[in-house]
This record gives sequence, structure tokens and C-alpha cells, in this order.
Amino acid sequence: MTEASVPRIRGYRDLVLIGSGGRSTVYAAYESMLGRAVAIKVLDDDRSAERERSRFRRECEALGALDGVPHVVDVFASAFTDDGRGCIVMRLMRESTAQRLRRDGPLDPRALVEVARAGAVALGHAHALGLVHRDVKPANLLVGDDGVVALADFDIAFLGVPEPAGEAFGATTRDSLSPPHAAPERFGSSSRGVPAEDIWSLGSTLWTLAEGRPPFGTAEDEGGLVGLVERIRTEPTPGSTRDDLPEPLVEVITRCLEKDPGDRWPDAAAILHALDAIPPERPGDVPPELTSKGMRRPRAESALAASTGDAVVGVDAVDGDTAADTGLRPDAADTLDPSARPIRWSSLVVVSAVGLAVVITLMLALR
Repeated sequence: MTEASVPRIRGYRDLVLIGSGGRSTVYAAYESMLGRAVAIKVLDDDRSAERERSRFRRECEALGALDGVPHVVDVFASAFTDDGRGCIVMRLMRESTAQRLRRDGPLDPRALVEVARAGAVALGHAHALGLVHRDVKPANLLVGDDGVVALADFDIAFLGVPEPAGEAFGATTRDSLSPPHAAPERFGSSSRGVPAEDIWSLGSTLWTLAEGRPPFGTAEDEGGLVGLVERIRTEPTPGSTRDDLPEPLVEVITRCLEKDPGDRWPDAAAILHALDAIPPERPGDVPPELTSKGMRRPRAESALAASTGDAVVGVDAVDGDTAADTGLRPDAADTLDPSARPIRWSSLVVVSAVGLAVVITLMLALR
């Protein structure tokens, strides 16, 4: 990328490309006023296009409504480039679950449970506000330096009342979904922008992270996009190839993928309840890399001199979409801060007893 093609955004410097998708480009940058590393999502399309302006407004509204919601990527500000393109300033994340899948292979059961829990928490809050994400996929579930998973990329989210039926896939949604992770009804006249579609996509995402590929393949497989859509709409969900997954976790995933929306989990809260029935391998066990509870303390982001590693913020990066794999990766030494460990009550009792004995001794000596 030439220097001339890097956007100029007032208040931010040292922009480094870390990802690109069909509609936007993401940069790591340094926010001069607050002295921190951030990610900036910049719209690629013609700023005069009303459709793209509408998408930008919709994403800003969605993220504003979800401010402070657990497991939704933190957004710091919206801004404009010097040439007028909209951009969103977000927390700089380490990587997407899609990147982790490509690097390390399918996730272990504990990590899958944590990703499922994080996705369900985020979607539950969004749905309660009348917001449907409509593009849940591995590339949009991001992992921070603290291991916490967060949902990102709300540019095609639906706010408000459900959209009217009758809008055909070919007419209006071909550029508004990720086919391998879209619910069957998204490809026909029955799509209404309702939570059940997100439930399907979460199930497809979890299946992909468990099996290494989407449940019905991709448009690169036999039959191309038409074949993929036909498989999603008509073929039963394939059985899991893994014998290490707890049966309740398999049930969570497969019920998300029911063809009939009425047969899926009724809401995200039901998914969370089902996940609570899955016992950890050991008491207090958490995945070494992913957590839905923020049990590790995040390290402070460093200057962008090191920002040529491989973390991202969420742009399309899997299943036929393309994105650069660049960003930040934390050092192993600072993924767990001793200061974040819980204090043991037994230690407090001992310290208190010793302190009381010292006070009594001093009082007796002064009498």
C-alpha cells in the first residue's frame, strides 16, 4: 500500500493496514490525545453512495445502543477521513476466532464452550434491544489480549421492527450476508431479520470452530454458491466427527442449526442455560486462550512499532471472504497478571491475626 492510499484521520497517526473486506478496510493506529493503540474501520465505498452511508449510520447506531454490553467489541468513537469516508474507532483486538482456527486447528471443548457463551451473551443483549446482527461468523468473533471473546462488525445489523418479507436473496442480500453461515430462510422470501437467524449463524460458527469447516461447506465446493444454498436449505445437519465434545455442547450446536426457526433454541438465554449444564473438566477450569468472563487482566497496548504481527478487528476473513492477517500478539509472559489473582480468605485471616497480636503487645508495653 502506498503512502498516498493510507487515509488521513484527524487525531490518529501511524496507520498500518491489518485487514480488508468487501466493504471496509481496517487499520491499527495510534490515538495521539490518549496515547493508545486502536483499530479504525474505514469504509471503502464511494462516500456519495446512499446505501453505504446508511450502513455506516446503522452500524454506529447499533454500536451506540450496545455500549458497555459484555462481549461486544468496545467502540471509542466515530470519525471521518479527510476525504469524507466514515470510520469507526475500536479497541484493537489480538485476532479473530477464524484466524485462530486457521493457525491452530479446531478448538478444544472448553474453548468452544467459552466462545458459545460469549456469543450468546452478546446476542442476548442485542436481541433484547431489538437488534439482529445478521452476520455472525468466526471472522466476527474476536479475541482480545485478555482472552475475552467479543462480537464485532454490525454494519448489516437490523435495528427496530423486523423487515418485511418478500425481499429475495438475489435482489437485496447477496452482498449482505456470509452464505456459509446464513440461515436457510435468509435465501428466500421468509427472511425477516429476526433473532432466530442469529441463532442459526452462531450454531454454524460453533460447528466451524469444532470441525474446521462450515457444516454445509462453502461456495468453493461442488455446485458453487447455488449448491451451497441448496445444501443449507435442504440437507440435514451432518453428524459431528469428534468424540471429545460433551453431548450437551453437541446438542447446543445442532439445535441452533434446525431448518425450522421454531425448532431452534427460543433465545440466547436458553443457549446459556444449556451451556451451564456442561461441567468443566476441573473446578475453576478456563480455556488457556479464550474466556467469556474476562478472568485475565488485559495488558496495556503498546506503541504501534510492533503492530506487524497478526491480530485483527473484525472484517470478513473466512469462508470465501478475504482479509490480511496482521496485528498484535501478546507475549506469553503477560497473558496472566499475578495482581489479578483472587485473594485467599485464609491469607487475610492470618495477616489480621498477626496484626492484632502486634497491637496488643505494643499496648501492654506502654502501660
